[in-house]
Amino acid sequence: MSRKLTLTETHGYRKRDDVIPRRIVSTRILISWNDTTKEEVSHHDMPNDLAEQYDDWLAMIEAEENAKRGL
Repeated sequence: MSRKLTLTETHGYRKRDDVIPRRIVSTRILISWNDTTKEEVSHHDMPNDLAEQYDDWLAMIEAEENAKRGL
């Protein structure tokens, strides 16, 4: 019987054993201004046309990740 590797041994990567498709459930847009190195979360409204493109981009990321897992 083989033992499971610890997160330290896998450098934080843990293989998922389930076959449920992965879905992005949350994102944040960070803004860094020219007068500071601190990043802050944007709370501005996104235009609808840009929001649609952003949603399409996230769907492509989900599809790529699920394809890597054979889903």
